[in-house]
Amino acid sequence: MHRQVLALRKKLLPHDDPDVAGSLNNLAGILLSEGKFAEAEAAQREALDIQRKILPANHQDIAGSLDNMAAMLWCQGKYSEAEATFREALAMQRKLFDEPYPDIAMTLHDLGDVLLSEDKLADAEETHRAALVMRRKLHDSDHQDVAVSLNSLATVLKMRGKLPEAETTVGDALTMRKKLFTNDNPYVAESLSDLASVLQLEGKLAEAETAGRAALAMREKIGPDDWTTFDSRSQLGGLLVARTNYADATPLLLSGYEGMKRSEAAIPIPNRSEIKEAIQRLVRLYEATAQPDKAAEWKKRLDSGP
Repeated sequence: MHRQVLALRKKLLPHDDPDVAGSLNNLAGILLSEGKFAEAEAAQREALDIQRKILPANHQDIAGSLDNMAAMLWCQGKYSEAEATFREALAMQRKLFDEPYPDIAMTLHDLGDVLLSEDKLADAEETHRAALVMRRKLHDSDHQDVAVSLNSLATVLKMRGKLPEAETTVGDALTMRKKLFTNDNPYVAESLSDLASVLQLEGKLAEAETAGRAALAMREKIGPDDWTTFDSRSQLGGLLVARTNYADATPLLLSGYEGMKRSEAAIPIPNRSEIKEAIQRLVRLYEATAQPDKAAEWKKRLDSGP
């Protein structure tokens, strides 16, 4: 339907009409949600070109389009360009708005995710902390934006080895999301999955398994064919290997890998490392169960690319 509206507007209106840019923006957003990242970027660039022609140099709509395009670049693994684009959007927003402001907080959060993808962990932590502080100023009580920032900060803390703080932070996100949403909710499942990952690294395997099973059950209800569901299967399988429950781990690990591999095109590039992790878990399974031929077979997949 967005394509039909865009075609009509291009036929009836000048190419640089703001309504044409609006339709391009809408189409780009849909394409992004479908995992059509390159096509989404092209539509967003066209919208941005129009906006730069017809709007003042510093304008809220231009900043919003820059923010959207940076997200599309991030999904394609174009991290350096995504970082530069987020920073351009952030600089424009800070000229337009007084802080704290929701758009600035969102751009800070997204920039933190890009910095994490670039392994700029200290910068990512600082940026996510700044986004969290701003969102707490903007919202007096439990709010999804605050929970999002808590969850993302916990991921950075985990990567930096700050496991006790990571556990507390993702636990706070989970508590908040359980208040805000029903149990069968993708945000609740995300926090459960991330909590399981931190608990496993801390060696709290029983607690990790409980959280991992809850995340998988929720994701299987919400989206049985979504890549995150298969990721949860692999994650739980890895936990069961650590607990020497190899019989239950094997089908979870195999189906988790196979499902993510089928969904690979729709997985944002920064998240495709989960496929590699799924293979590594299978290698550990077959090494732990004294099956060297199968372990070697999966190691070859790691060397040749998942």
